[in-house]
Amino acid sequence: MSKELDSAVNSLSEQTGRINIALHYAGGDMEKARAMAAGSYKDLYVLKARFASSTLNGAFLVFYNGIYNKLVDSLVLVVSTYMTKSIDTGVDWRLFEKDILEALAAGEHDTHFETLVKNRFHDGFNLSFCAELTRFLQSDNGIAVERALQKLLQFILNVQRIDIKVDSQHISSLDMELNSASAKKIDASALKGPPEEGPPPVAKEAADEVREGQEGVKLIMSCSLILSPIKGKDISRIEPGDRIRVSITDSNPKCVSVAKALNAYEDGALLPVTARVKSIKSRPEGGYSIFAIVARGIYAKIVEEEANIKVALDPAYELARQGAGDESKSSLGLILALSVIFIVIIAAILALVFYF
Repeated sequence: MSKELDSAVNSLSEQTGRINIALHYAGGDMEKARAMAAGSYKDLYVLKARFASSTLNGAFLVFYNGIYNKLVDSLVLVVSTYMTKSIDTGVDWRLFEKDILEALAAGEHDTHFETLVKNRFHDGFNLSFCAELTRFLQSDNGIAVERALQKLLQFILNVQRIDIKVDSQHISSLDMELNSASAKKIDASALKGPPEEGPPPVAKEAADEVREGQEGVKLIMSCSLILSPIKGKDISRIEPGDRIRVSITDSNPKCVSVAKALNAYEDGALLPVTARVKSIKSRPEGGYSIFAIVARGIYAKIVEEEANIKVALDPAYELARQGAGDESKSSLGLILALSVIFIVIIAAILALVFYF
């Protein structure tokens, strides 16, 4: 019985260790951590790619978090000639990673371009790119994933044409932590055991979140986005400075007073208002969190759970932008016309001077 007991203890200890690691990647959510340890919760996509251009060839492995829409880590191989060993993107990601590591250890490779690609990946995997990439991966659209990475690699390597083959696998952060030979490992000191039973922790606001009473913020109103499926702007492309249309969902007296001051209150109903986007961030659970300025000291807070929607923009703002563009074109045409007339007059004066 001692051997069976030892086996059970070791098994329990191993499972506890796996849950502790999963708990770190699940942000302290015990339910998700247990599901991750059981293999039913997968938060990562492994992108396996092989590429070739007229001057450079290589392969790369990317660990991408589809829950938080962010690049976790990458492994890059770049060579100036065709690789002698074929690296197959269709094999399991662990074998693919092993092939790249062996190629890096065995022969000549371009460390400059490898560092360039690795660093540029962190810039290229921005908010809008990640939103599209996640959508393609979730819908199993391999062609779109391949095209997106092809365009990104063309830009990074500054080449006009590049052939690329991409395959992906859905795994968990726990799989990466336990089985990857290249990905960064978490610090053991950062691991925490399962939380003890007790009162739920008080939620803390993000350090950069807009708060009432700070930096001139007088009121934060809960609002929702006005959608425009045809003429709207994709929410993933919304940027600070954009003027969007929002609907006030708060009905407290302060918000009603603000709505009345903005002529957005009629027959007891709150009407849409225009707000200038201050910040927009993707949410871990999906969607976006937006803070926008409605008036001086008055902010709108929007929590949007959907990621594939188009947001209505302020029509006057859009017309002003278009008008500014048209005006600049007209001004340029007028300047060119005046320049031509001036040159003709000077030429005529010089001709008369020389003639007489």
